[in-house]
Amino acid sequence: MKLLSSLLSAALGDIYLHFPRGSNNRLNEHSENRANANRLFDSENNNQGGYNVGDKTDVEAEDMDGQSKAVYFQSGSSPSELTLEWTNQHGCGRRDANDANWVDCSYTIQYMCQPAGGDFHTLQNGFDTDTATYTPPPMDMEGGQAYLDRMEYDKERTLDKGVHESWHYYDNCFKRERNRGLFVADRSRNRDRGATRTRQNENGAQYGYECPEERDYYPYWHPSPWIDIAHLTSETAQCPEVFDNSGNRAAKNLCVQYYDDMDIKMPSMANNEEACHAASGTWTSFYNFQEIIDSISSEQQCIEKSGELGKVYGDDMIWAYPFISNDMLAPDEKCLILPPKVICEKAQYTRANHLGNTNNEKSPSFTWTLPNFYSEETRDCALRIRYNITTNDYPDEFDKRQTATYFDILKLEDDPTVTMFDELTLQLAINTAQVSRVFQDRSHLFQIAPRPSVVDDDRKIVNVGVRGRRGNIVQAYPSVEYDFSPQNLDVSSEDLVHIQWEGSNTNPASDGEGREHTDRNNWVPIVVPGASIPYGAYDPAVETFSFVENEETITLEVNRFPNVQPEELKSLCEGIDSTIPAPTSEAYNDAIKAFNTGVNGNWKGNFFLGITDKDEEGVWNNIHSDQPISFFNWRRNRPDNKDGVEHHALMIKNGQWDDVEKARTITKGICVRPHLPKEYELPEMIEEWVWSSVENVEKSEMDNFYVQMASSGYYGCKEGNCERALNNPDITKMNAKLNDAPAQFLGNIVRFKSGEHQSMCTRNNNFSNRAQKTDITVV
Repeated sequence: MKLLSSLLSAALGDIYLHFPRGSNNRLNEHSENRANANRLFDSENNNQGGYNVGDKTDVEAEDMDGQSKAVYFQSGSSPSELTLEWTNQHGCGRRDANDANWVDCSYTIQYMCQPAGGDFHTLQNGFDTDTATYTPPPMDMEGGQAYLDRMEYDKERTLDKGVHESWHYYDNCFKRERNRGLFVADRSRNRDRGATRTRQNENGAQYGYECPEERDYYPYWHPSPWIDIAHLTSETAQCPEVFDNSGNRAAKNLCVQYYDDMDIKMPSMANNEEACHAASGTWTSFYNFQEIIDSISSEQQCIEKSGELGKVYGDDMIWAYPFISNDMLAPDEKCLILPPKVICEKAQYTRANHLGNTNNEKSPSFTWTLPNFYSEETRDCALRIRYNITTNDYPDEFDKRQTATYFDILKLEDDPTVTMFDELTLQLAINTAQVSRVFQDRSHLFQIAPRPSVVDDDRKIVNVGVRGRRGNIVQAYPSVEYDFSPQNLDVSSEDLVHIQWEGSNTNPASDGEGREHTDRNNWVPIVVPGASIPYGAYDPAVETFSFVENEETITLEVNRFPNVQPEELKSLCEGIDSTIPAPTSEAYNDAIKAFNTGVNGNWKGNFFLGITDKDEEGVWNNIHSDQPISFFNWRRNRPDNKDGVEHHALMIKNGQWDDVEKARTITKGICVRPHLPKEYELPEMIEEWVWSSVENVEKSEMDNFYVQMASSGYYGCKEGNCERALNNPDITKMNAKLNDAPAQFLGNIVRFKSGEHQSMCTRNNNFSNRAQKTDITVV
């Protein structure tokens, strides 16, 4: 049997899916480490990686119904694109022909979807972090009723646990003989537990309902519920074999046998045609499928339907047995819409020993064109990525008869040695359990839904979301801090952009803004490119005082500088476009005196006034403008120019003035300037607001769009009949740090105007989670 090296090589590194949110088997635990590495699948990753499942509201979900699912709209005649992002630990490919750290690698990206609430639906995130229950079959022959009883017993105990693959799928894997033509190195495995015992999983440990043999090898030789999206590899010579053996278009066989006491399928031990016939079974070809057209009852109708849909019969559609992993009944031929052909292309280069970016300074990524479902049903889906590498010291292909590794004369074993110069012996760090090792991550559930009626089939949709979790870089690692995904987006002026996000209320305790444990996001335009202050009236927490002069209310803002002398304070004030206060009226004088007096009547300390006679004794001028002043409030017998050196004015407790020497240092110097809150015009970014996840909103009023995006959907509109209007005096106003905003917002679909558009999240922009921004270029 010839197997691809993509999953048969010395694997050394972790992989973490960042967008959509990869779980790494996390669910809702507050701990830094995941609660259960066996919950859904075998990741082989660090226990601290992964993101908690999202919550729909501002509070922690109380059951699975309270968990969020991002909603992406399916492709039509034009695509709906979702860019996947991840990081992998030990690199991929080569920088150039002389790269000593060349890594032979591949990523296999797959998805699984089921109609939400359909007859064969098994997908669920779970609420309990325990592994799905599985009771192994008895050693002797099991009857049909005993099989059903065992199944029901396990399912009743798995109602609140995570499930991707079905119980039946795992039961078949457990019972089916493992492939004995595979490379096992020096690993010994018992003959029980079927295909769950692999060289990498030699004890047959359970990870959800995942089949370990299917997990470890690609393309797999039996049917799998996973649909191929892409195989990205440093060695594109593999691609023809990937195309030929991908389950998207190639039939995969199982041995179909039935219980004697009832007409349901039994899990078969046979893993090949010969063994199947010996067991009186039927070696049956099954096809994976994107969709079954149940209304069609014959092959001829299927052929006619393929022409109607513009598909090629025998290529895009086929009359065959569908692989439904939890169907116990005899297989029935159906009209199947097959998945698109797998994409096989060169993987992006990444550096070894570095959970980092590719050559283009971005995370490794792949843009997935979402499927189109003929039935227009919303589907629950999960995404899976597997990462495989080799050190290139091994042959590309090997089976149990090929054990040569570094040299032909050596047998692969743990920690072998090499000898130099007959005397110098060096031990190599080799673990044969990790040769051909596979790393994996999977997303939490999301949905692919029919397009809303207002989104035409021929309009391209580009999906934008948020990656990352609460915490600084050390606390979040190997997850990442917050960012929009994609961060930089290039689209056409005709493209539609769907912006949404989700987050969790159960993160581990870590740094960040707002309420502990919570993710929050919003999207607000940036009006000054590269700035960190978005659109709006900037209202920093400044000290101000006001007074009326010449029938005009004047408000001045105050800045303080400690331990300064008059000339030093003058420079400091001018450096921030301010002046030392120089009262021009009794009202001004009384106002600044009151400002410098505490609520309990305590004077906060004397301070300099911007008044001096240093140039000519007795002629008092403004220290900044050198213009003479006309208002005075000297204390009795002042100014007196004691010792001929007192040329600067000082306000004392009762609001009167004293003259002092320039060498005097005071505890707090005061600078003032007109208080003019900076207001920017709302940038004209949006050409067309096509769809909103908020009902009863007037989309012709663009302020409603910005209100929704800035409040993460807490407010449905600025004003109007939406569920929660900003100007409604009867509703509770949103916390400025988004604490009471929902963790998930299904967002909006818009078409941007041509040009450069920048936006940011106002909450995640400090020095723990910095620069959650996005740049959208529209041409």
